[in-house]
Amino acid sequence: MLSPLREVRSRKMMGDYVIFVNEKCVITACDNLAYVKKLLCIEALMADAEIGIPYSGAKEAYKLDLSNRSAALKVVARLWNVLPFPKNKIKKNIWLCLLQFLYIIWLIFLLGYKLAI
Repeated sequence: MLSPLREVRSRKMMGDYVIFVNEKCVITACDNLAYVKKLLCIEALMADAEIGIPYSGAKEAYKLDLSNRSAALKVVARLWNVLPFPKNKIKKNIWLCLLQFLYIIWLIFLLGYKLAI
């Protein structure tokens, strides 16, 4: 259904699924329903859509009607233009490793300095 938007993949999270379109998380699939974030950019397109909460603790979201393929594609395409790419966790881990390494070097330097005194 979403194939015109190119790369589509899903990932299991918290017992349900999130659907990525070209590496952006666009749809949350819970209890056999598709939810999209409630944003101003799709308010006009989703004027008749039901609103629900995908899972406990989540914000309200629009229920995406997948039976109307062209409307669903428009909504997903518009969301894709607005939503950010996920943050790269690898870069954070590299910086954390570097900081830990520098901390260990600093401790070795301090211990060596104290032993020399």
